Amino acid sequence: MKIIVVNIGDTIIEFDNDMWTGHENIYVNEALVSRKFSWFGTDHIFEVKEDGVWVEYILTTGFGWMGITADITRNGIPIVESGRQGMHLDISNVALGAPKNYRSDEFV
Repeated sequence: MKIIVVNIGDTIIEFDNDMWTGHENIYVNEALVSRKFSWFGTDHIFEVKEDGVWVEYILTTGFGWMGITADITRNGIPIVESGRQGMHLDISNVALGAPKNYRSDEFV
């Protein structure tokens, strides 16, 4: 089941989870970059080359009151934080090196 898809510039990060087998898959631009077994959550650490620079992402999965959760950091800066009120996308100036802030309180 697809849990979340996040577009960050030219980078597309997808997280899917099979609750029956416990397998979690992380794709970047449709290429599998991490696959782990977890019932209650784990960290997926991977690097992506963006504009000629390697960037470290950590996608942390978990299981909360609202179901499966996912937090994403980019070079240590939170991008997506899951909480009791749902997912929040917070792409900061520092994380992207861009002059804009974006925030969404709801993912579909």
